[in-house]
Amino acid sequence: MSRRAIAFQNLLLRFAAARRGTTAIEFAIIALPFCVMLFGIIELGMVFLVSVTLQNATDNAARQIRTGQFQTSGSNAKGDFKTQVCNRMAW
Repeated sequence: MSRRAIAFQNLLLRFAAARRGTTAIEFAIIALPFCVMLFGIIELGMVFLVSVTLQNATDNAARQIRTGQFQTSGSNAKGDFKTQVCNRMAW
């Protein structure tokens, strides 16, 4: 083996044996998937929250239509329905 090959081999062995910075590298590998999962869970929770809120608002408005409370008000039915649903969408 030439002197240059031995020096390169020693360099590779020292690089493989070095442990400084491994924590930073492991964190860099794990951080991205962890953040993606964390923000995905938060986003999915927001989607479910909005979905359930809209469902409850339309259920309440439909209940008023079925019971006749909505028709007896005598005003703009489409506008009132939209107003009631939007008012119930607020958290």
